[in-house]
Amino acid sequence: MDGTQPDATLQAPASGDTRMLVIICYGLFLLAFTNGLSAIAGVVLAHIKRADARGTIWETHFANAIHVFWIGVAFWVAFFAAALAGVAGTWHMAIANDFYPPMLALPLLGLALLVYVVWYLYRIVRGLLRALENKPYV
Repeated sequence: MDGTQPDATLQAPASGDTRMLVIICYGLFLLAFTNGLSAIAGVVLAHIKRADARGTIWETHFANAIHVFWIGVAFWVAFFAAALAGVAGTWHMAIANDFYPPMLALPLLGLALLVYVVWYLYRIVRGLLRALENKPYV
């Protein structure tokens, strides 16, 4: 998706209202690093306005925001499940003095979190910069 040429049929709308909503959406996603919840408002905005932006360059930005949000939800569910298994393994090892393999997940979770944060920031910052340049996300 990143290496493809933008569709020549995509047009920028005459008004800057949709562009401003895209920028607000990306801002809410960036703000989610401080409060953790503003991405929900951003994805709701993206879902609502995506139909209005159909056929424009802004549709790709709303699709990107929706994609990033739902991949993030799946990541955090898997992350917390693995973290719970790792913590349970550590607890088991402390009590039973017996090795518990799921605790090996804890160091790998740090790496997975780093990869996710870099991916998230790349997608959001790239989208924001492309929106500011009046270009599609693609």
